[in-house]
Amino acid sequence: MLGYDYLSIPLDNNLLYTWAKESYKEFQQGTASGKISEKRNSKISFLTPNEKIRKELFRLANNANELGGWELKITNVENLQYTVYEKGDYYNWHTDVGKKRNPLGIRKLSFTMILNDNYESGTLQMEHGAPNSDDRVYNISPKLGEIIWFPSYKWHRVTLVTSGVRHSLVCWFIGDYG
Repeated sequence: MLGYDYLSIPLDNNLLYTWAKESYKEFQQGTASGKISEKRNSKISFLTPNEKIRKELFRLANNANELGGWELKITNVENLQYTVYEKGDYYNWHTDVGKKRNPLGIRKLSFTMILNDNYESGTLQMEHGAPNSDDRVYNISPKLGEIIWFPSYKWHRVTLVTSGVRHSLVCWFIGDYG
């Protein structure tokens, strides 16, 4: 697959941001591969998109997929994850593909959207180079109102938050296996 490692695209309206901020949230401890793990320390809540939000998500995803040159065939979207990282929280290296076989398909396209900017560190890092290269990791500090798009197989992490509280929205688009 050709294309960019990731794209940063500013939102062109506030629909998704407002929906995420105003949706009811019931938080639980974040897990890695369905288990509580030292790999991750954060709180999460899953948000079910209504039809209007689903339509907006696919509009945004189709645009990113085209601009990114990924040519991914996406057929559905999972519930979105609202994530809260407090001081000392993090999420170590992982991909979004997952280990369990999902009957709806495999995660193909992911995004992260920052919902606030009053925190420090909590940087999104993405691996892209050869293991011994000096520039093998991108440090991505998205601005409020931007979505970071990337293929779900890309290795990434969120570094330790050093002050404040980081709020983000994560989304996964799925498609057929193969």
